[in-house]
Amino acid sequence: MLTLLTPLYYLLSEGRRLLYQKGFLEKVRVPALVVSVGNITTGGTGKTTVTQYLANYYLKQGKRATVISHGVSGCRKGLVISDGKSILTDIRQAGDEAYLLARNLTGIPVLSGRRREIQAQIACEKFGAEVIILDDAFHALRLRRDLEILVFNCLSRLGNGRLLPAGPLREPLANIRRADVIWLNQTDLVSEKEVDSFRKELLRFNPTASVVKSHYHYRRFRSLSGESVSLEDLAGKKVWLCAAIGEPQSFIKKMEKTGVLVVGVTLFADHHFYSVEEAQKIPLKEADFLVITEKDSVRFPSVKLLKPVLYPEIELVVVGAPFTCPPKPWRRRMATPTLNI
Repeated sequence: MLTLLTPLYYLLSEGRRLLYQKGFLEKVRVPALVVSVGNITTGGTGKTTVTQYLANYYLKQGKRATVISHGVSGCRKGLVISDGKSILTDIRQAGDEAYLLARNLTGIPVLSGRRREIQAQIACEKFGAEVIILDDAFHALRLRRDLEILVFNCLSRLGNGRLLPAGPLREPLANIRRADVIWLNQTDLVSEKEVDSFRKELLRFNPTASVVKSHYHYRRFRSLSGESVSLEDLAGKKVWLCAAIGEPQSFIKKMEKTGVLVVGVTLFADHHFYSVEEAQKIPLKEADFLVITEKDSVRFPSVKLLKPVLYPEIELVVVGAPFTCPPKPWRRRMATPTLNI
């Protein structure tokens, strides 16, 4: 049944893209460098972590950066989640990814909304943004962008290679040609041979794209109340894992590589808000700790459980030569987008 719906999804998705490409629908420009971070598959690639990395990168370069997230609710009107100094809304209004960005980014405003062009104008007018990083925006075509980054998970790759709803693809693979950068994430969870094979597979659709590789490094673990736990303290400990993210297998495999003994796993749908009852039902008798993801940490209830609840603090380790992205003729560039890795 799902396979029968795929042609309809294709017509709707590609029809809208062609209307923008041919100029029947107008694109909006803003006086800032616009960097889009997105994926061509449904969730689990780590694009929000890449967004955070880039925001901090541009801030260190002395640029006034602002992040714009879609938000889980996709609020059309939009919200200012953070002014760069304090968080101005709650997580249910903001969505977990936007809220996590606001919590982790200091000195960088975070906005959210379906109408990215409106939020981008607010970012320029209210916050004087020189660089705008769009989280999950490969499909948000109305706002012109100067740098298009597509993030891929090397563990899950392209799934079954089919379009929604029969598979994980949000667009046909041919649309990879729109990307300036192919960003391969979770490279440490597979062999170098598999990474290289995946790189070559993607470059068939876009031979001129720059390629960046990255993986997560768990710096330390934190409890929900803020206490720090080192990797050494967890070595050999029994842990129960719990996650409500797009691609939990990456989290499970990463935890297994840290030297802990995974005794069980509880999974929920992506973006799930845990109830107190759900948290209390997680079987922890055989475990020393319950470990959740960083994204889950903003959705997990403040409740005392049988064992301590921890989440990893993530550092994105980026590997690759410096790259510059060649101009695309249909884009107006405010400056040459350059990122030194």
